[in-house]
Amino acid sequence: MSKPFGVFCCLVFLALISSSTSHNPFEKFGVYCKPETYTRPVTKSGCGSQKVRVKACLGTCASYALPLDYSPHFKKVCECCKPSSTQMVTFNLPDCQSGISPIVQVESAVQCKCKMCT
Repeated sequence: MSKPFGVFCCLVFLALISSSTSHNPFEKFGVYCKPETYTRPVTKSGCGSQKVRVKACLGTCASYALPLDYSPHFKKVCECCKPSSTQMVTFNLPDCQSGISPIVQVESAVQCKCKMCT
């Protein structure tokens, strides 16, 4: 076997292995999950409300049913776009009554990932 042919075969083999071990076999279908800016109202008793901008996990994750050779005959998988890490974001609400702190904390997504739905 010639050296160039051997190198070619090795590269093809590596390409096949890497494509079959993809972490996301649904990439070709546009599956994604990422933090996106989301505006939500925040309220607190004794203060005025305010709309704040935080990050939510938005996207399309995989759901599928793989055939099995035994009962129940299908392995059902449903994934949801969920936060894999978050941070607390602090806001000051307007018009708080005397003695009431205007500070509120809202959880915001930093990273998101497709995870099993519960």
